[in-house]
Order: sequence, then C-alpha cells, then structure tokens
Amino acid sequence: MDRFENIKRKKTNTGKRYYRETFIPPVPEQEGDVYFITERGDRLDLLAYEFYKDVSLWWVLAAANPIPTRRDSYVVEPGHQFRIPVDPQAVIQEYYKLNNNR
Repeated sequence: MDRFENIKRKKTNTGKRYYRETFIPPVPEQEGDVYFITERGDRLDLLAYEFYKDVSLWWVLAAANPIPTRRDSYVVEPGHQFRIPVDPQAVIQEYYKLNNNR
C-alpha cells in the first residue's frame, strides 16, 4: 500500500516537486489489539510484515505507538510496551479521509 499514491504533488518555481503535507490519524485502542514488550532487533517494517504481511504498513504501527525512533531507522527501542492495532484498514481509511479531501 503506497500511502502517497493519491496525495497531490506540488511544484516550486524552480521545478522541484514534492508531496503536499500529509496527516496521520490518531489510532484509538480497540478490543483485540495485540500488546507486547519490544526486544532488541524489533523494527517497524518487520513487525508490519509479521502481523499484516505488508512492510509498507510500518507507519500504522508508528502512529499507534508514540515510541521515539531515529528518523533514519525503523528500529524500535527495546523495553517499551508496543501495540499492534487489530484493524489497520480502519487506520488507512482515516488516513485517506484526512488527506484526500484537502
């Protein structure tokens, strides 16, 4: 799932292209969410694949877990409680509602 596929692009006067600002929706807790304590080596993309079979959904996990990560890495610090939302499609739908109507 490419979350930027429907996001409008803009162009500067010099011809540089960029995506319009996007907003990530809040991810409310739901019955059925999975919780665990992160361990060394856990990464957002690998966890997304393990639970959703889609590495591109790493951002759903990042939105659901305000755990600090380095901007250049998907690595999650060990020892934090981590939540896997039971319904990533609901988060994706909210994302499109927030970003496609602007």
